[in-house]
Amino acid sequence: MPAVPSVTSLRPCTHHASRPAWPPSWRKWAAALSLSACAAASQAASLCVFDLVGTQGDVYNMSRDFLIAMQREGIDLDVKIYLNEAKAVEDYKNGKCDGVIATGLRTRPFNTMAGSIDTLGSTTIIRNGRIDITSSYEVLRKLVQTLAVDTPQVINLMTLARHEVGAIVPIGAAYLMTNDKRINTIEALAGKRIAAIEYDPAQALMIKRVNAIPVPVDILTIAPKLRDKQVDVVAAPALGFKPLRIDQAIGENGAI
Repeated sequence: MPAVPSVTSLRPCTHHASRPAWPPSWRKWAAALSLSACAAASQAASLCVFDLVGTQGDVYNMSRDFLIAMQREGIDLDVKIYLNEAKAVEDYKNGKCDGVIATGLRTRPFNTMAGSIDTLGSTTIIRNGRIDITSSYEVLRKLVQTLAVDTPQVINLMTLARHEVGAIVPIGAAYLMTNDKRINTIEALAGKRIAAIEYDPAQALMIKRVNAIPVPVDILTIAPKLRDKQVDVVAAPALGFKPLRIDQAIGENGAI
């Protein structure tokens, strides 16, 4: 499965000032950061942050580091935490915050270039019929490094309409997790019900290609549907195994 990034999408300001100097520790992974330019004009900005476990989560803690870095630049950043990703993205779309941190699948409409990174197979390397996970991660690492270079060409790629990608944070490959350890081959997936994120049509298409049945879900309903036997298989990064409670949902007969 492809690596699944978490993407920060930022709304550029109307009067785009020249970008202030960016802290070196952030420039090595952040692409064109329009938030700093917007905030320079108003000295205030807001960031909607989706984190599965709220203020105890890694994403929220990362955003707090971002807040501190912005304070050093003289910018006041208000971080709003969301447990509901759809709500965070909707508030961003409605102008209730200047930026949003959410998964690549949710932010793809804002920038199809960055949003294509977690498309099925886009960064996957196959050798001798098996996924070469080390090489796949290397491809992803080099891609993110390329998109983090502050050049006009990259800025154009990262900007679409009024939206600009500020950072790409890979959170790892998506693994198949099942409540039935007998499902251990592609052939065994035939006829099984597999969770498909409802706003990513490619997932449903892939599931049908292996003669399985796609069941629409969103991030918050993955574990309940697996626990209640409404689906037999889900795909998720290791980072979400416990926060999403998939560890409980797969039961004693489950497997990764």
